[in-house]
Amino acid sequence: MPTKGSSKRYAEIIFDLAQERQELEAWIPRLQALVEVLEIQEFRTFLESPHIHMDEKASVIQRILKE
Repeated sequence: MPTKGSSKRYAEIIFDLAQERQELEAWIPRLQALVEVLEIQEFRTFLESPHIHMDEKASVIQRILKE
């Protein structure tokens, strides 16, 4: 079963990248959108699924961040 810990890891990685690139201000709305999506159980299940390739997961996250 997916945990909030795994969702937190995804958010922390994205936060760290934005901070490292000194783009945190630009990323705040994207990070807020991602946090909202990560609160959805079905989305966390999708991210945790071993049957879904990491490329597909990354693609979905990228689409969310562009919105």
